[in-house]
Amino acid sequence: MRAWKGLGFQLVIGVPLDKVTGLEPHMDELLAITKNATTHQAWITPITDAAAAQGSTASDA
Repeated sequence: MRAWKGLGFQLVIGVPLDKVTGLEPHMDELLAITKNATTHQAWITPITDAAAAQGSTASDA
């Protein structure tokens, strides 16, 4: 992944949520796309690290 990013590529990768952890160290942003099977409407939800959002680090605990 570093090679692609080093060449200036923007990667958009779709994976199930249970597979995200292997990619997290390489991500700048994580978005969840949810689709309502009844209405067929979809929406995007940003997923953030709660600790990072509050400005704390693992060493603060």
